[in-house]
Amino acid sequence: MRESVNRKGGITWRPQDGFWTVELWENQYCANADPVVPLTLREKVEKVGVFVDYEEGLVSFYDVESRSHIYSFT
Repeated sequence: MRESVNRKGGITWRPQDGFWTVELWENQYCANADPVVPLTLREKVEKVGVFVDYEEGLVSFYDVESRSHIYSFT
């Protein structure tokens, strides 16, 4: 895990570079893993909950409104 982000050059949103992210790009949700994982969600997500389990090594994303799991990085 890095303490800070290298701000010179482009940023790659991958776990290898210290970023565990999901995104909506051009009406497609995806998890920025390596490789990128397309996500199929039933409805538009308004609020995202992020849970970190240090012991298990998990970063999980949830749709707060529907209380449904979006994606987990291991």
